[in-house]
Amino acid sequence: NVMVEKLLETATLDGDSLTFVKESINIVEILKTLVEKHQMQTEYKTIDFSSPSDNIMASVDVFHFENAINNILDNAIKYGGNEIMVTVQQIPNSFTVSISDNGNTITKANKDKIFEKFYRVNSSKNENISGTGLGLTVSAAIIEAQHGELRVKSTLNKGSTFTIVFTI
Repeated sequence: NVMVEKLLETATLDGDSLTFVKESINIVEILKTLVEKHQMQTEYKTIDFSSPSDNIMASVDVFHFENAINNILDNAIKYGGNEIMVTVQQIPNSFTVSISDNGNTITKANKDKIFEKFYRVNSSKNENISGTGLGLTVSAAIIEAQHGELRVKSTLNKGSTFTIVFTI
């Protein structure tokens, strides 16, 4: 079911027929809820949340924003280390959401391709992990369609950080 939903959403994104219903929401509350949900679903990983404020308001399409965050968190749980950190910060006229893990480094060759449709990093560790190679593609498309940006930074022996930047 999840695979079919991702394929349908990807097809919708490709066709430019996706509509966004933006509403003013508290990003902190949404992220706390998503972190708690993912933490309950994994026994072996720790997911922490940090925010300098309890209230960061922004206008986003809640359904699609949650979907993008869920996809990135799923990847951090599947492919990252045992510690995942979700951080939100408000900067003048924008906010950022960073999802970091202490897992393996993403090579430059893979960093250039991970947002491509159906691309999956090929490693022996990933052979037994199910996935479609669509999660990051969908997340990037959703974020960009709402005038945001998705960036990735990976540092040797320190893991990876996916950062979403949204202009308010």
